[in-house]
Amino acid sequence: MAQTAYAQKLYDLDSLKGTTTKNIHDTSKINSLLLLGEAMHTSNPDSAEIFVSQAWYLVTNALRKKITSEKLAYKLNHQLGE
Repeated sequence: MAQTAYAQKLYDLDSLKGTTTKNIHDTSKINSLLLLGEAMHTSNPDSAEIFVSQAWYLVTNALRKKITSEKLAYKLNHQLGE
């Protein structure tokens, strides 16, 4: 029974790893990376750190894009209004 649970856990980790390489929404990719980091933090801390760092990069990049687009929209609205 323990081997079955272990095999299922490995399958789940492989499935999560697969979602990080697919062209899916950033939120799903970030969640998968964070789950992988959490799952591996004791058994493989170096890999866990890489997964969490990748998630952090995606978050900061998405925020940067959002802020840039909001600034652009604000400038355009004010220029058109004048």
